[in-house]
Amino acid sequence: MSLINSVSVRSATHSPMGEFLESHDYIITEVKEGIYKVSRDFIEVFLSIDEHNIFFQLEVGDLSQYEDLAIYRDLLDLNTEILPVSLGLDSTSSGSPRLLILESRETKNIDENEILSVFESMEIALFKVEKILTKYVIKKIGD
Repeated sequence: MSLINSVSVRSATHSPMGEFLESHDYIITEVKEGIYKVSRDFIEVFLSIDEHNIFFQLEVGDLSQYEDLAIYRDLLDLNTEILPVSLGLDSTSSGSPRLLILESRETKNIDENEILSVFESMEIALFKVEKILTKYVIKKIGD
């Protein structure tokens, strides 16, 4: 029987997204109807869900402390490296721009690999963004 068990068979099962994420050690908190905070380790991703789409948003932080405009060029350039996620600025809730990592997916036929790849891509993007921000913090300290 051991040889037959060495062959893997992939199966497609349907699971509620919350249960799926929890099975991968994510902690889910409902913020309000249709908005959820999904966290694990050091990241907190907010999900906004409507009847057709899931919007993923990870807030990196306030950019107002960075006076060098080159940071925006570097962050925009990074957008080409962190696909499928992207960087964006949100200045709607305050006077200072907030840096976000964003992604969206259609809810119809979404599979486990898509969901996990979004979270993995957000973690990688956050690491790369932090490298850029660190460069500008060090530059600011040196000035």
